[in-house]
Amino acid sequence: MPEGGKLGFVILVRDGVELMYQTYASAEKDIPGLVRKPNLPGTFLYIEVTGLDDIKRRLAGVKVEVPERTTFYGAREMGVREPGGNLILFAEMSAAPEQEREAQ
Repeated sequence: MPEGGKLGFVILVRDGVELMYQTYASAEKDIPGLVRKPNLPGTFLYIEVTGLDDIKRRLAGVKVEVPERTTFYGAREMGVREPGGNLILFAEMSAAPEQEREAQ
Protein backbone atom coordinates (compact mmCIF):
# COMPACT_ATOMS: atom_id res chain seq x y z
CA MET A 1 0.00 0.00 0.00
CA PRO A 2 1.65 3.24 -1.06
CA GLU A 3 1.89 6.11 1.39
CA GLY A 4 3.23 9.28 -0.09
CA GLY A 5 6.05 8.33 -2.43
CA LYS A 6 6.95 5.17 -0.44
CA LEU A 7 5.42 1.94 0.78
CA GLY A 8 3.42 2.31 4.00
CA PHE A 9 2.79 -1.39 4.45
CA VAL A 10 2.67 -4.67 2.59
CA ILE A 11 0.70 -7.84 3.25
CA LEU A 12 2.12 -11.23 2.31
CA VAL A 13 -0.34 -14.13 2.08
CA ARG A 14 0.35 -17.83 1.86
CA ASP A 15 -1.71 -20.88 2.83
CA GLY A 16 -4.32 -18.76 4.62
CA VAL A 17 -1.76 -16.89 6.75
CA GLU A 18 -1.24 -13.14 6.38
CA LEU A 19 1.91 -11.34 7.45
CA MET A 20 1.89 -7.55 7.39
CA TYR A 21 4.91 -5.30 7.49
CA GLN A 22 4.13 -1.67 8.30
CA THR A 23 6.44 1.29 8.63
CA TYR A 24 6.56 3.13 11.94
CA ALA A 25 5.36 6.27 10.14
CA SER A 26 2.30 4.47 8.78
CA ALA A 27 1.47 2.89 12.15
CA GLU A 28 1.92 6.24 13.93
CA LYS A 29 -0.47 7.84 11.46
CA ASP A 30 -3.02 5.10 12.11
CA ILE A 31 -2.73 5.14 15.94
CA PRO A 32 -0.96 8.34 17.06
CA GLY A 33 1.31 8.08 20.11
CA LEU A 34 1.33 4.31 20.24
CA VAL A 35 4.40 3.34 18.25
CA ARG A 36 7.41 5.05 19.74
CA LYS A 37 6.97 4.57 23.47
CA PRO A 38 10.36 4.22 25.19
CA ASN A 39 11.63 0.75 26.05
CA LEU A 40 8.79 -1.10 24.32
CA PRO A 41 9.18 -3.59 21.50
CA GLY A 42 7.88 -2.51 18.12
CA THR A 43 6.01 -5.75 17.47
CA PHE A 44 2.28 -5.71 16.87
CA LEU A 45 0.22 -8.88 16.64
CA TYR A 46 -3.10 -8.55 14.81
CA ILE A 47 -5.57 -11.33 15.57
CA GLU A 48 -8.91 -11.69 13.80
CA VAL A 49 -11.58 -12.99 16.16
CA THR A 50 -15.22 -13.96 15.70
CA GLY A 51 -16.41 -12.23 18.87
CA LEU A 52 -14.73 -9.04 20.07
CA ASP A 53 -17.22 -8.67 22.93
CA ASP A 54 -16.09 -12.04 24.32
CA ILE A 55 -12.43 -10.98 24.10
CA LYS A 56 -13.23 -7.72 25.92
CA ARG A 57 -14.92 -9.68 28.73
CA ARG A 58 -11.92 -12.01 29.02
CA LEU A 59 -9.54 -9.03 29.20
CA ALA A 60 -11.48 -7.24 31.93
CA GLY A 61 -8.98 -5.43 34.16
CA VAL A 62 -6.22 -5.34 31.52
CA LYS A 63 -5.15 -1.84 30.47
CA VAL A 64 -6.50 -1.06 27.02
CA GLU A 65 -3.89 0.64 24.79
CA VAL A 66 -6.12 0.99 21.73
CA PRO A 67 -9.72 1.77 22.67
CA GLU A 68 -12.37 0.06 20.60
CA ARG A 69 -12.74 1.60 17.16
CA THR A 70 -14.15 0.71 13.76
CA THR A 71 -11.69 1.02 10.90
CA PHE A 72 -12.33 2.18 7.35
CA TYR A 73 -12.01 -1.47 6.24
CA GLY A 74 -14.82 -2.60 8.55
CA ALA A 75 -12.96 -4.08 11.51
CA ARG A 76 -14.00 -3.51 15.12
CA GLU A 77 -10.66 -3.42 16.92
CA MET A 78 -9.17 -2.97 20.36
CA GLY A 79 -5.65 -3.51 21.64
CA VAL A 80 -3.69 -4.35 24.76
CA ARG A 81 0.00 -4.93 25.56
CA GLU A 82 1.17 -8.31 26.69
CA PRO A 83 3.68 -8.49 29.59
CA GLY A 84 6.67 -8.27 27.21
CA GLY A 85 5.37 -4.97 25.83
CA ASN A 86 4.18 -6.20 22.44
CA LEU A 87 0.87 -4.80 21.23
CA ILE A 88 -1.93 -7.28 20.58
CA LEU A 89 -4.76 -5.95 18.41
CA PHE A 90 -7.97 -8.00 18.33
CA ALA A 91 -10.25 -7.43 15.34
CA GLU A 92 -13.72 -8.61 14.49
CA MET A 93 -14.23 -8.21 10.76
CA SER A 94 -17.55 -7.21 9.25
CA ALA A 95 -19.04 -9.66 6.75
CA ALA A 96 -18.42 -7.51 3.65
CA PRO A 97 -14.59 -7.19 3.88
CA GLU A 98 -14.31 -10.89 4.83
CA GLN A 99 -16.27 -11.91 1.74
CA GLU A 100 -14.11 -9.63 -0.41
CA ARG A 101 -10.89 -11.22 0.99
CA GLU A 102 -12.22 -14.72 0.30
CA ALA A 103 -12.95 -13.74 -3.31
CA GLN A 104 -9.29 -12.75 -3.88
